[in-house]
Amino acid sequence: MMRHSSLGIHLYNKLKVSNIRVQSSSVVGV
Repeated sequence: MMRHSSLGIHLYNKLKVSNIRVQSSSVVGV
């Protein structure tokens, strides 16, 4: 159970980081 939740958190963090990168890159593009 813990492993499962930790894996989900890892994936969630990965998505969060990619979203922040897209936002920052789009801001720089503007």
